[in-house]
Amino acid sequence: MDIEEMALIGPGVNFAEIPAINQKRTLAFVNSFIANTVSILNNLATVSELKLQKFEEKLQRMDATLCILEAKLASIPGLEALPVVTPPVEPAPCAATTAEAEVAVQEAPPPPPKVEEIVQKQEEAPTPDDDTEPDPAYTKFFKMVQFGVPPQAVKLKMQSEGLDPAILE
Repeated sequence: MDIEEMALIGPGVNFAEIPAINQKRTLAFVNSFIANTVSILNNLATVSELKLQKFEEKLQRMDATLCILEAKLASIPGLEALPVVTPPVEPAPCAATTAEAEVAVQEAPPPPPKVEEIVQKQEEAPTPDDDTEPDPAYTKFFKMVQFGVPPQAVKLKMQSEGLDPAILE
């Protein structure tokens, strides 16, 4: 750079002598910047939307698989009697006072029963009699027979759902 050009940068510049910036050129720069920014944002939105759609599809597939698994588990007789065993969850540390912490410790639930205790309770459980309620998975099939559906058709339906058709008799 020449010394003459450096004089324009210094503090002693008279702004009345400097020519104005071309407005058309400035407008073109601003328009170009806005167009590029909008293009980048549109691309980001498109990519984000595609990723969300893929995630939603995966979530729907997992939900359907979970429903199928729950239906299969519900069709297994004897699982209703089992208590749900959940692992103990340790509470997150908080800014509680010592008195509140002591109350929380005193009110803690007892630990869940061991697997051996659950098995022993199942072995001690009496066998079901005719006066006990039938398995909810089978009630719809008994109603179908009561309404006049041929027993062979009901047995086929039970087999298709993974249930034992011998219980119908």
